[in-house]
Amino acid sequence: MKTLLIILVVLSVIALIPVGVDGGYNSKGLSLYLRIGIINIRAIPPGFFVSGVTNRKPKTKKPKPPKAALTEKHKKPKKPKPSREEIFALIKLVLKALSRFRHKLTVDYLRLHFTAASGDPFSTAMSYGTANAALSAAIPLAENAFNIRERDFAAYCDFLADSPSYDLWLTTSIRFWEILYVAAATGIDFLKLQRSRKKAAA
Repeated sequence: MKTLLIILVVLSVIALIPVGVDGGYNSKGLSLYLRIGIINIRAIPPGFFVSGVTNRKPKTKKPKPPKAALTEKHKKPKKPKPSREEIFALIKLVLKALSRFRHKLTVDYLRLHFTAASGDPFSTAMSYGTANAALSAAIPLAENAFNIRERDFAAYCDFLADSPSYDLWLTTSIRFWEILYVAAATGIDFLKLQRSRKKAAA
């Protein structure tokens, strides 16, 4: 009984651990970290992960028999192509899964900074105005699409620089149990789709 209780406690703790990504792009380049709880694992720039197998011998491929020599036993039966209704049903299933995932995903921090700059002061001012208007329009769209806890959108102008610069950063998180929920719900929907497909074919 104690062992079962310990296992349930451990599984409950694992289910509550948040996972996600933490990364962005700026003048220094692209950075990406995988988050597991309070631990960040660097994925980009490369070099953090090292392949454990080197000098592996190439596998020798077995010669394939010529097409004329293939018998009926070797020929694979062709699978029937999915109908238009089945393709639409699969697309609907994928979109439903993405919608579930989007509602469970939390954007902990979203930063989008743009600095307008060019060799021409007039072009710099025009770029700044366009960027400011675009960011103002993007704020409500982003907040409607995702659950954003903290955001930082801003536009600047630099009349001394020759080229514009960007500063993007995104921190997201989702808990293990939410991932399992999305996967289970999508799996159930897929099984229902397969069952209805078999009934229609029967």
